[in-house]
Amino acid sequence: MALGARRYCDVYTWSHGLSESVVAHGDGAASLAILWDGLDGEFEDRAGRNREWATIERVLDRLPEQYWLEFHLWRERRPDAARAYRAHYEEATRKSPFAGAMRSAIADHLAPYFLVNVVALIVGRLPRMEAGVRRALNGQARRAGELEALGAELAALLPGGRIATVHEYAALVQRSYDLGPPLAAFDPWLSLAEQLVVVPPKPQKRALDVDGRLVRMHYLHLYPEVDPAWILPTVSGPISLHVSQVVMPAATERALRASERADRLAQGGLASKGRERQLAALKEMQGFRMEVAENDWRVHRNAYMVCAEIEGVPTAPLSRLVESLQGKGGRVRDDDFVQLPFFRVSQPGQGYQAPIWRPDHAALIAAMAPTQVFRTGCVKPESLRLGLASQPLHFDYSHQVVAHGFTVAMTGAGKGVDKVATMVETYPFGVDWYVLEIGSTYRWAVEALGGRYTKIDPGTAAVNPLPPRSAAAGGLDPLLASGTMNILAFILTDGRTLLDFHEQAAGAAALTRLYGIESPTDPGLSDLLVSLEGLTDVSPEQRRAAQVMGANLHSFLETPEGRIFAGPDNVQLSPGICGVDLRDVDRASPKLLTFYLVFLCLRFLNLAFANRNQARVLLDEIHRFVAHAPGVLSRLVSEIARMGRKEAAAIDIVTQGLAEIDLMEKEIVNSMPLRSLLYRNDGWEEIAARIGMPEPALELWKRLPFPLNLPWRPAIRSVGPQYYGLRLTFPRALLALADTTPEGLARKERLGAEVSDPLARLARYLEEES
Repeated sequence: MALGARRYCDVYTWSHGLSESVVAHGDGAASLAILWDGLDGEFEDRAGRNREWATIERVLDRLPEQYWLEFHLWRERRPDAARAYRAHYEEATRKSPFAGAMRSAIADHLAPYFLVNVVALIVGRLPRMEAGVRRALNGQARRAGELEALGAELAALLPGGRIATVHEYAALVQRSYDLGPPLAAFDPWLSLAEQLVVVPPKPQKRALDVDGRLVRMHYLHLYPEVDPAWILPTVSGPISLHVSQVVMPAATERALRASERADRLAQGGLASKGRERQLAALKEMQGFRMEVAENDWRVHRNAYMVCAEIEGVPTAPLSRLVESLQGKGGRVRDDDFVQLPFFRVSQPGQGYQAPIWRPDHAALIAAMAPTQVFRTGCVKPESLRLGLASQPLHFDYSHQVVAHGFTVAMTGAGKGVDKVATMVETYPFGVDWYVLEIGSTYRWAVEALGGRYTKIDPGTAAVNPLPPRSAAAGGLDPLLASGTMNILAFILTDGRTLLDFHEQAAGAAALTRLYGIESPTDPGLSDLLVSLEGLTDVSPEQRRAAQVMGANLHSFLETPEGRIFAGPDNVQLSPGICGVDLRDVDRASPKLLTFYLVFLCLRFLNLAFANRNQARVLLDEIHRFVAHAPGVLSRLVSEIARMGRKEAAAIDIVTQGLAEIDLMEKEIVNSMPLRSLLYRNDGWEEIAARIGMPEPALELWKRLPFPLNLPWRPAIRSVGPQYYGLRLTFPRALLALADTTPEGLARKERLGAEVSDPLARLARYLEEES
């Protein structure tokens, strides 16, 4: 405690507000706070991190003598971070009790995990001794005006930077000290220190009890060899932290001479005990002087402190925290003597009173700046996930201009439940879902959202791939006509997946004329055959192409598989959302599986175009289809992507490997901005090269832990050029909804027949499971 102080709060110097933004200190100093967005180096390579952290070097270059800076980072538990996700549901156009309940379950499940990084910069003017009270106060006011001018200049250098009000400044102190509620108003009869420091910290063993909150101070006294974003591992773990870096300009020549004196003193006093640590300190001082001289760097005095909340934190995360600080030669002290003094100077605006300083060049100080924040995704939180750094991640599907996407994952990596959750989250916001799968992963989700789910009987189910007449009101869209014929090319040409010019022209003409005929029923493949055979008033080349395509179509309709599709359509698909299970078809005939895949996708597209909503055609386990007809699938995906671009209908592919991606045209892969990459044990480089994944994202993907031993699933997701690390975890209700274990499927089959209400059905499932 300072000499003459009678209360603990008296060791803090905050006094009162000099203006809307400047805080006067009792010793004549003045300071203000700058709120800003921070820097994100998570998915940047070394060059990108250098560019980002060059911002800090520019700030340090503008710092005059007689001023100091404090870089602050708070890593805080924020269960309220799910509030925006909950509130956004009010904008949903298709609310339902089921969707609302699932949204609440996701929010409740993820909220306790959320940790958010927040940064601020304190800019201070050092006190100056002046004779007389009036002169001292006038001088402090004058210096406050100069401080505001410098603060505005520095705020302009920082992304999203703005000068905080005194009330916002006080809130920063409270989040650092005791997490108390914000002050409604300041008491003019009390100093700010008296109002902000209410309960003194109680010393514990290598810790402090701050109003019931147990924290441990770490003082970094030997600095590591670092690159920008060095702090990233430290501030991405499961611990609440407050990191404070205090910087004050120093005369470079004077700092070098002081380092030399300390060097000589240390060499003369080497002891046998602790000799290795003393030698490390000597080596660091010598290296510091050489680097400053060689690079003509500016030198600053600085101090670096980390305050960790340790109550209830397991030993392993605390050990990892220390390891992250001590990597590459760093050394931290967390002894009893460190706790109280460094806790005090780590508070915003108190750093200039640090008891220990060390000189360092600006490049090292900038690289160590605690400014790492994490992206939180889109501004419209239709979907919510937990980031690898425990940050909330928001995703928006209904406002994507191009929403094509794919998911790559091994079996059991978590892709099914993630897709089910996305479906449940986005359908209320007007995103239509049309699902084709081998199995019944999505059945309960589709039915719970009001859709029809159909299990195809390969002996009786007839699917008409042609557009309904309602889609041709005012004339059949040429894009729809050409796309439909291109997808059917493998039937019309007996195996080829591309139509030549004559075939394209003849096919489009036959299909267009078919819709010019008035009829109460929708045209089918048999009607297309008649139209092709009757196409006589075209060029000889087109007439020959029509005859060949008609002959192939006729032969197809005469085959055992083709006869199924010669009759009227009898598969009921609901607009907006529906699902189809092709497991029985897969077991019966691989060739028939290809026909159903193509025809159902065309039906889905017709439904999507008719509804005019954002729509997603989800093809799950696509590798099963590729095994039978790779060329057909490639053409199908390409045409769906091209046709859907105009009508906001997106293709969404779920697969296990590279072969399926290789089948798609490069242009189509590049037009898929929504990519989810879950755990794999090989093939990363090939897929990364195919999709243009940046090196940092690739390295993170390769390091994802094996998922089957974890209660969560690791993943990477990209939205355009932005990449996010995911920690996929879901509430029991969502896991049950997507359960595909034999026991789970049997229970669903039974309960589906007994209970119709989706929430009651799910409650029964969870009751029996437990």
